[in-house]
Amino acid sequence: MDLFHQFSALPCATAEAAFTAIPLSVQRKDFLAKAADGAPIFLLHDASQVQYSPGVQFRHLTAQFHATCRVHTDDTDLQEQFALVACDGAVPDLHELFVRCFGAAIEELPVDSGTRELNACIQKLLDLFRALSQPSGKEVSGLWGELYVIANSGDIAGAL
Repeated sequence: MDLFHQFSALPCATAEAAFTAIPLSVQRKDFLAKAADGAPIFLLHDASQVQYSPGVQFRHLTAQFHATCRVHTDDTDLQEQFALVACDGAVPDLHELFVRCFGAAIEELPVDSGTRELNACIQKLLDLFRALSQPSGKEVSGLWGELYVIANSGDIAGAL
């Protein structure tokens, strides 16, 4: 069963910092869970010392660092420090893309990743989402071409 289907079968969190989750790695303590609103949330183990690190907010993605969470899996219960990376619960169409992209991106993390490495990984994912949300050059030039033809036609209403 693939990661997104496993995620779909998870129960929603019933407490803010307590999750039933899917382990993502044998070497690292990373997990995928479902937030109270049904959104996917990655819990990435943060091996660095606790210090203030500002969170990240992008259109439909948020990241919070140094959050202490309780995680329950089929095999274990643990309480650790994590970076929480979540997709917006109000946009369920993005959940599968988020789970698949971010699940692949975190496979490259070193075993003892700290806040710096986690933040770099999150920023790379944000750059990818930014690039996907911007129109391509062909779309923009095509739009300008259409507007030019409409503006220079003898019948603007008809051209529209």
